[in-house]
Amino acid sequence: MKIDQPEASYVISTNTLILQTVRKENFLQTLIIERDKQFVHPRKVMHLIRASCRYYGSSFEVATKNAKKILNNRQKIPIVVAYDHSFPIIMIPTLASSSDQNIWIALHAITNFSTDKQGNTIIHLTNQYKVKLESSEMTVQRQIALAYLLQRDYQEKYNQFNNLWPHSLHNFK
Repeated sequence: MKIDQPEASYVISTNTLILQTVRKENFLQTLIIERDKQFVHPRKVMHLIRASCRYYGSSFEVATKNAKKILNNRQKIPIVVAYDHSFPIIMIPTLASSSDQNIWIALHAITNFSTDKQGNTIIHLTNQYKVKLESSEMTVQRQIALAYLLQRDYQEKYNQFNNLWPHSLHNFK
């Protein structure tokens, strides 16, 4: 995988697989892993999450509030950062969003997961990359299940909207 230089601003997209905090000198920065490249961005992970939510017309607070409403006020919940052609881009936190050790994983990036001998969970990504989490398999399964529930809710709402749309057009004829 080639390592590129970061762009001045970064927006999460369907190419985004992982956002992970790294320490470079005395600064916290973000390792961004995409489908075909990875690079370090000078801003913190939460800055990129918040900026991406704003870019797509929402906010981190609104995304979190919506997810909590759908998922019954659970903690450490995935959020919908954006839509891409009716497909919600869902980012899953591995820890509390305020933690500098938090890794955000895109739901669409996960192909599988396994456990190593030390009990850590290994996430397998679509680009063959693997990321090791110091979390139990049960915790990772919970996070992925919550993300799928969130995705299903958003897709159901999208489908309901689309089913209403043709009927609304019929009234204008």
